[in-house]
Order: sequence, then C-alpha cells, then structure tokens
Amino acid sequence: MIGDFQLKNIEAICNSYVSVKEITPIDAGVSSYTYQIKAKEGVFYFSTLVKEYKKKKLSPRMLLLSHIAKMGMVVPNPVAYKDFDTELENYSWALVTEVLGKALLEMSPLDLRVLKDAGADLAKLHTISADGFGYVREFGTEGKPIGEDPSYSYHLMESLRYKAPFSDKLDVLKKFNLLKEKEIYAIVDFIDSNKKYIEIEHGVLMHGDYSKDHIFYKNNKYSGVIDWDGIGVGTGIYDLAQFSIQNTKKELDALLEGYLIDSKYKDDSEFRERLFIEELLFVIPKLAKIKIKEASGQRYMDNSMSGITLNNFERVIKRFRRD
Repeated sequence: MIGDFQLKNIEAICNSYVSVKEITPIDAGVSSYTYQIKAKEGVFYFSTLVKEYKKKKLSPRMLLLSHIAKMGMVVPNPVAYKDFDTELENYSWALVTEVLGKALLEMSPLDLRVLKDAGADLAKLHTISADGFGYVREFGTEGKPIGEDPSYSYHLMESLRYKAPFSDKLDVLKKFNLLKEKEIYAIVDFIDSNKKYIEIEHGVLMHGDYSKDHIFYKNNKYSGVIDWDGIGVGTGIYDLAQFSIQNTKKELDALLEGYLIDSKYKDDSEFRERLFIEELLFVIPKLAKIKIKEASGQRYMDNSMSGITLNNFERVIKRFRRD
C-alpha cells in the first residue's frame, strides 16, 4: 500500500492508455501523491489526491493544462484523467506527459538566460483571464476557470494554504523575536493603505508555486514548468513575489527581463510597489511556517533556501524598522 492505493490498481488504469513497464512512487505532497510511470511509449506521471482532498476534482486542472499547452507553454500535458473513479475508491486521478530535463535548482552554475526564457513563458500564463480568486476548482458557463475565494485579498490574507489568518502569522514571528509590536502595527497600516493592489476586480491564472524546483531545463535551455497543484486566480504578481523571496536579486532580475518583454506591467514604481506588497504577504506566512517547523525539530526546506528566505524577509521588513 502506497498512499491510499495498491500499485496494481494504478497499473491497471495506466495500462488502458500506455504499456506500463515500471511504476515508482516519487512524491507525497501536500495535496497529491505522484508516481512515475515508465512505459513503452515513454515516461509519464500519474497523480491522485490525498485523502484530505478526496472530494476534489482534478478535471479543472487538467483542462487548464491542455489550454496552457495549446498556448505554446511547455507543461505536463494530460493523457487521461477521471474524477471520482470507482476503480480507485472514488478518488480523482490524472495521467500526464513528462516535462523533459531537470529542475533548475540542480543547475550549477545557473545560466540566467534560462530564467529569462522562463519569465517570458510565465507572462503568457498571466494573460489568461479567470473569474473568482484563489485555487481553481470549477469552470463557468463561458468556459472560464473559477477560483474558489470571493476576493483576492481574502485569498492572500485568510484562505491561502497556511490554514490560518495572516494576523496569526504576524504573531508567530513576534513570538520568535523576528518582529516587534510596533513593526506589526506598521505592517498592518501599510497593507490597509495599499489594499488597492490586492482588491482587484478581475484576475488571471497564476502557477501558485513558482520556484526553481518546478522550472525545468535541458541542454542548458528552458524546457518547461511542472507541479501545477496550486494553480489559481490572482494578479499573477504572486508568482513573481514567491520567486523573489526564495531567490537572489540577480535571479529575479533575469526572470523579470523575460517577463516584462510582453507583459501588461511595465517596470515602473507602481509595478515595484505591487511586487513589494505581495512579497510582504508571501514572506510573512512562509517564514512563520519555517520557524514553526524548525521549532518542532523538522526541516521545512534546505538550509540555503531557508537562509535566502530570511535574508529577503529582512530586506522587505527593513521598510518597517524604526531603530
């Protein structure tokens, strides 16, 4: 038994579409289990949701990936999928193609031209309009994807994957002596004064977990993006903010060089302020999660990534330091 299923059940499903030679469990993530399928036709990946998300569908995500692939982006392309399959204890599943190459995190030294090309690809994603905000779970009558939250500010500050309000995360960082009371007040006042940047009427698709773990390269060239579990609706700047907090300024600049070539945003003071507020709303919950994990003896991410996140936290919070 791996995850919630016997491998023989997965093999039986996959054999309806490809000639399976070998199945290897590769990841037990927050929302899904993933298995590598080596078949006569090539390499594929089979995913099914964890028990907590048993009542969720995978079809919206797969339909989005098909649409994104048609736009010329390199993503895992759906081969087959089914919601609530009785052959798999009523769980939803999906079988997708492989994105060739390796994670950019493994590239040493890092070729910044790969990030420039990745940025240009990300800008394409952010042209796809959608309704609602937050994680995509359904489609509307006109075929538009629909996010499950009522507003983008609610998604960022209440319902995002951290499972606690943003205010609770500020309190966590205060407990770990990373924020002072007066700095928390300054942060809250700043967010209240700049709600216009996150109280938007219409959103676009965003990856939701955009990092060097998920950006792929092959032969020193950009080859695509994987792991679309967090695909959602927002400003799109969230993807840039997440990348910014977990990487260096040089790497962000390379990504933005490609992204801003054909984006609705221009590299002006308003864009940088939009990016700043989403960096702030990302880094505080992220660092709070890291510190809670570390305090319980668990390692949330490798030391270098944790260090970069802390450094970028200090960069962002510097605006609110008074001494």
